[in-house]
Amino acid sequence: MLFADLGIDDPDRVVSIASVSNGRSREAAITEPDLDHLRAAPTSFTAVAASVVVFQPVTSSANAEVTPTEAVDGSYFKTFGISAVIGRAIDDRDHTSRARVAVVSHEFW
Repeated sequence: MLFADLGIDDPDRVVSIASVSNGRSREAAITEPDLDHLRAAPTSFTAVAASVVVFQPVTSSANAEVTPTEAVDGSYFKTFGISAVIGRAIDDRDHTSRARVAVVSHEFW
């Protein structure tokens, strides 16, 4: 499983939710109000987190390239049990403050 290396106890219980348009599933198409409804409604989900792949330009003094990144909500790292090696992961404070924050992988650094 993709999430097995993250230490998730039961990776078969991880699901992806997307909305459907014209009979086709679209990634990251769930709206924020729908996400809030999933969090508030009594469901069989123990946690709900959101993410979307976004292609961002990344520049250095030598070059610039478009890199796939993942925009996540404040509950993403807690939901998957991911902790930061240095600093802290994004959490609910970052979602409500609308501050621009980033988590960078060791490989990317």
